[in-house]
Amino acid sequence: MGYLVWDAADAAVVVLGYLGVKMIWHLESGVHFRFGRFVGTRSPGLSLIIPVKDRLVKVGSRVITMFVEPQEGDHPRQRHHLRASVAPRRAGYSH
Repeated sequence: MGYLVWDAADAAVVVLGYLGVKMIWHLESGVHFRFGRFVGTRSPGLSLIIPVKDRLVKVGSRVITMFVEPQEGDHPRQRHHLRASVAPRRAGYSH
C-alpha cells in the first residue's frame, strides 16, 4: 500500500513539473499572469510557473518589413520645395 502512495505522488510531481515548465523561443517574449494579474515579463528560455495559479502568454516580437512606395516630398532635400495649395477664404460673416 505504501508503494502505491509513493507512485501516485511521483506521478503528480511529474505531471506538475511537465505543466510548470514553459519554453519561450527567440523572437518571443512571455507575459506572466498570476490569477489574472500581471506579474512580469519573461525572456526567451525556460520559464517555471505554478500550473494552477500562473499563466504564461507568449507574445511574438518578429519584425515584419514591407516595401512602401516613395511619396512626393519624402526626400529631405525636397522638403523646402513643398508648397501648400489652400484655397483662399473670405474673412467675415454675412448677415
